[in-house]
Amino acid sequence: MLFYRAALPLSHQTLTFVSGLVRSHRKRLGSVWRKLNPARQALLVLVYLRKGEPFAEVGAGFAVSTTTCWRYVNEVVELLAGRAPKLRDALRKAKRQGLAYVVIDGTLIPIDRIAADRPFYSGKHKIHGVNLQVIASPDGTILWVSGDLPGSTHDTAAARIWNILAALRDAGLIALGGKGYHGYDQTGRRVITPYKGRVSVAARGWYSGLPGPDLAWGLPAAVTGWVGTEQQRDRRPLNRVGPRVTRSFWYRAIRGSGRVAQWEYDE
Repeated sequence: MLFYRAALPLSHQTLTFVSGLVRSHRKRLGSVWRKLNPARQALLVLVYLRKGEPFAEVGAGFAVSTTTCWRYVNEVVELLAGRAPKLRDALRKAKRQGLAYVVIDGTLIPIDRIAADRPFYSGKHKIHGVNLQVIASPDGTILWVSGDLPGSTHDTAAARIWNILAALRDAGLIALGGKGYHGYDQTGRRVITPYKGRVSVAARGWYSGLPGPDLAWGLPAAVTGWVGTEQQRDRRPLNRVGPRVTRSFWYRAIRGSGRVAQWEYDE
């Protein structure tokens, strides 16, 4: 195996933050010695989450075995998962920050085929995957990412499962969504969707001057980029499907190149 030095496009603040989590966790466990110190373990995990390389390759770069690399990554991801924002907390904070509205959209994350793959096949995208719901600010900053659902799940059904409408109502916010959410909010007061159907030429000209409700223009690459679990990347049999509810936020936050809500670094 050949080795080379490479740069990781992440800030030193991110490394310090993750290192602090690892150091505190080891102190709670009373861990005396490990192959890598907290800073090196944090760097290993960031390399894996950002670049998505197999465990064997990442571990070799840090002189640890594949199994140790897998264990280090899962340990840190569990720590990060506990700090991911919850839906109602994210919306309440958005309201306090003075946002007039938020933007909601769903995305499909490709996965490897599994034995029980039928529910995970998306007829729209023609691939197997998991459905994630994303809420962002008007400028595209990610505020919340849901857990994973089978890829065949419609955005409206996913929104009902995560009870997004009730959370919006409690926070006093409205959300702009695409046509996939048409009919989700029967009152049309909390989740606003575009007109579904043919639009006249005159109306089309008027609409073109308005900011579109489609989330794709504002979300960073973290929303539509790659995300997956370690089992999927290493082609191992899945003992569970997709990332945990809170894991998806961190995978996207670190993997993406766009803005991520600053408050994930708050203590």
